[in-house]
Amino acid sequence: MKRVACVLALLFCALHAQANAGEKHAWKSESNLEVIFNRKEPEVRQAERRVHFVREGYRVGQVRYLIIETEMNTLYMWGEKGTEGKVSVTAWRLQGASKNQEKAYAFTCDGIGINVQPDFITVEEDGDLAYSHTQTYFTKNGKFAFSAFGPPAEMILTPVGVVEERVAAFSPFSQRIPDENRTKAIGVIAYATRDRLLAEALLVSNDESQARSLSMAADESQKLTWIDLLTNQAPGRLGATRSTNFDEVAMRLRFHDSKLDLFIPVTATDIDYARLKLPPGLSLTPLKPAE
Repeated sequence: MKRVACVLALLFCALHAQANAGEKHAWKSESNLEVIFNRKEPEVRQAERRVHFVREGYRVGQVRYLIIETEMNTLYMWGEKGTEGKVSVTAWRLQGASKNQEKAYAFTCDGIGINVQPDFITVEEDGDLAYSHTQTYFTKNGKFAFSAFGPPAEMILTPVGVVEERVAAFSPFSQRIPDENRTKAIGVIAYATRDRLLAEALLVSNDESQARSLSMAADESQKLTWIDLLTNQAPGRLGATRSTNFDEVAMRLRFHDSKLDLFIPVTATDIDYARLKLPPGLSLTPLKPAE
């Protein structure tokens, strides 16, 4: 009798688990590589699809999840042709028990590499430089965030009971540079939170030769970081600072070869132009938000 009861109990548990298993929908990752041999030089075409699972938010009742599918088609060519590619991103926000999830966003752009993180989706445009040029999008909504040459700089302030996180980036090749300023433009500086662009500004030199020299310094001699003005040092691990106010930190843009060292103050929501001091011949002006 006990054996029968155990069997019935196991059968009930199995049926209960099956009834609560719900629908299943699989997102699959795959990769294909094709080599084309011709009389001149071989070409390599790679098609890759990846699936990413991202968690949004950390507070109870505010946690949501995203499934992000990325497709990348890349053509590797020898010689002067280099490498070119296209990246497509589609995100679904998980809701309820149905596999027919809500599509959160989708976009396509040029790129030869992609990196999906909880806050940012970064697309690599060019891998031939010492520092790669990237386009970054917000993971939360798929909107364009900023262009960057080299890794963006992260900073964390810790006022009492609050944690404020900011990101800064510099790009000498940004598409946001107006055509009328291109000959004198050094680059675009972006200031953002982890889900919203706060400000963009155009750095310009009155001397076209200086602008050209600084904007084309595409190597480690050009670097944007944060500086803690209280200690005159870069933030510590994970971008943490000892400062508790925005007037105690600044962006620091250094051009080592020309010994140019710029400090760019900020407020909580913007670049602080009132406290900005630049060398003669240089100017920093705000850019209108992109449409």
